[in-house]
Amino acid sequence: MQPNEDYILMQRIAKADQEALAILMNYYLAGVIRFAEKILGSVAAAEDVAQEVFLKIWKVAGTWTPQASLKTWIYKIVLNRCLDIKRQLKHKFAQLEQTHLENLAAPQIADVDEFEELQIAIQKLSLREKSAIVLHYYEGYSQKEAAEILNVSLRTLERTLASAIKKLGTNLKDNDLLATINQPLRG
Repeated sequence: MQPNEDYILMQRIAKADQEALAILMNYYLAGVIRFAEKILGSVAAAEDVAQEVFLKIWKVAGTWTPQASLKTWIYKIVLNRCLDIKRQLKHKFAQLEQTHLENLAAPQIADVDEFEELQIAIQKLSLREKSAIVLHYYEGYSQKEAAEILNVSLRTLERTLASAIKKLGTNLKDNDLLATINQPLRG
C-alpha cells in the first residue's frame, strides 16, 4: 500500500467503514498472524492476537498519524499484544511456581538429592515447558485444559510435553526419576 492509500483507508476505518477494515485485513492479516506465531509459537494464539489487533485498529483508527508507516504501526500493536500475553503467561507460571514448585514430586521421591535434582532439571526447561509439566503432571490438568490455560493448541501442548520430558531425561543423572512425572499427581 502507498502512504496516501494508507491515510485514506485509515480515515475510512475511523468513520466505521467496515469495507475499509476488510481491505486492511485482506492486506495485512496473513503477515500479522505469521509475525505473532513466531513470537508466541502457536497458530491459535496468533489468530487470537490478529483478531484483537484488528479490533483495536477499528477502535483507534483515528489516532494513527501518517508520520509512522501504517505497517510499522500495526506490527507494533501486534508486538505489544504478544509481549503482554508472554508477560501474563510468565506471571501465571510464577504464581504456580511459587505455590507449588517447591513441593513437586515430594510424595513420590523420598531421596532429598533426587528431589533437588528433579527440581533443578525442571528449572532448566523453558517457561512454556515448565508450565506444561507443572499444569499437566503436577496440577493434574488434562492436556486439553493445560493447552487452554497456556493459550496453545492441544497439539502444541503435546509437543511441548514431549520436548520437556526428553530434556528432563537428558538432564537427569538417574533416568528413573523421569518415571516420577509419567503420571499426574492428581487424577
